[in-house]
Amino acid sequence: MTTKTRKGVTIHTAEELGRALRLSAADTAEMEFRSELTVALAKIIQAGRLTHAEIAKRAGTSRTRVTAIANGNTQVSQPMC
Repeated sequence: MTTKTRKGVTIHTAEELGRALRLSAADTAEMEFRSELTVALAKIIQAGRLTHAEIAKRAGTSRTRVTAIANGNTQVSQPMC
């Protein structure tokens, strides 16, 4: 049995990751935005400046949605028609 050796790829930026994954520029920008949003929200919560409920009220969304974003779930659910 022969095993193939794969060469590792080092990624430093969202742009490099987008290219490696063959994403469009728009998809790469969206991925970067979602990542930055999650990091910024986590920093605010960890610093104790605002609660999930306070962030939700200011953003006009639910506390559950803020918690999901803080946990890295930035997917937007589509309303059922």
